[in-house]
Amino acid sequence: MIKYLKEEGYYSDLYDLSTIKECLRIREFWDMRMKDLKDGEIRMGRWGLDLQLYFVKGERYKGKRLALQGRMEADRKRDEKLNRTEEPKGIRCMKCKEAMKVIFKDLFDLSCDSLRVLFFFECSECGKRKGVFDDGQEFVSKGSKLSQAEMDEWDKEDVERLNRDKGDQRLLEQYRAEFCLSEAEGEEYILSSIRIKELSNFMKEPEEKRFDPDYEKAMKLKRLTIVELEKLLIGVLEKDKYIKMTFDKPMIDRHVIVPLTVQDGDTARKKYDSVRVLQRILKKVLDGTNWRLMSEGISYRLGYLSCRLKGFEQEADLIQIVKSRKS
Repeated sequence: MIKYLKEEGYYSDLYDLSTIKECLRIREFWDMRMKDLKDGEIRMGRWGLDLQLYFVKGERYKGKRLALQGRMEADRKRDEKLNRTEEPKGIRCMKCKEAMKVIFKDLFDLSCDSLRVLFFFECSECGKRKGVFDDGQEFVSKGSKLSQAEMDEWDKEDVERLNRDKGDQRLLEQYRAEFCLSEAEGEEYILSSIRIKELSNFMKEPEEKRFDPDYEKAMKLKRLTIVELEKLLIGVLEKDKYIKMTFDKPMIDRHVIVPLTVQDGDTARKKYDSVRVLQRILKKVLDGTNWRLMSEGISYRLGYLSCRLKGFEQEADLIQIVKSRKS
């Protein structure tokens, strides 16, 4: 019985063979370019060739496991389709009207998204043959009838594949060690590529920030500690008769959130005005710093006003403060 799914080594050989052929094409291209170059230019060409091959070999290693899994899963589905598909019923010989028997079956087109199974039937009385797909559609032969040559096409492909395999095996033996990275070499390449990317990002980030106006403004924000914040607020609030300001126990996570309580010393000020004025004062004094009044606002009970302030430390958060202020 035909079996599409092979041992993993089969797919590994195919993948490595593809890597070898790609590397050989690259080497041939560079050899052609360097034919008429001078010694110094040839050295640069050799460096360029080695660099390109380094990345090609490394990237091929990185993609190998996923590629093998994909090929093996595709062949597993082909086997499943071929094995589970039942032959069409009631197929009879056009000449003898006798029931025909299946002598061979295979997938018709491996590249199709919707795989079809082709069954070859033979009449035991007169030897006539015909092909029928699993959906009952009759196979249209190149000639007037299904010939033995057509039936043997699959076997011929196997013979041609065997001849190709001999040459491919020689390529694998000759170039695998040169162009296909070992596990140790491949993992070292992956680590190196990660380091190169991190270094590139590290070098690129300061340059991007230098030309980012939001970053420049964020770096100019006053980064106040809790003590500095307390001194700043007490001085400003007392001018508008908000007295006895206190901070409660902070909540510290990504940000620092501090509950604030203050008393309105102006007994003539009504609730609405008391809240509105305090809110205006806090927003104004905190603008230009790394602290903000939280969105739930200010609550008022019998002259006591309470709210929460959020402090920011990380650059990304400071930049977000600048962006939100613009919007």
